[in-house]
Amino acid sequence: MIISSDAETIAEKAGIPDVIAQAVVNDLGHLLNDGATTVDEAEVFLEGHYNGQVPASVRWDAVVDCYIRNQRSTPENLL
Repeated sequence: MIISSDAETIAEKAGIPDVIAQAVVNDLGHLLNDGATTVDEAEVFLEGHYNGQVPASVRWDAVVDCYIRNQRSTPENLL
């Protein structure tokens, strides 16, 4: 699997495996770029979906923030 630079950044900052970080990036791309999902909803989804696969200390708000900051453009629903 090819790991994107966004996933590498998230893996490093959140302390999660690269493969899971790539899956998180893919999920966030779908969730946040559709314009219908809020940041809070994305955080809740990630926490529920990846529960038990990453350390409990992972701060999903920081992961979502990191993802948003790495994007070239920010969808209007996230401004």
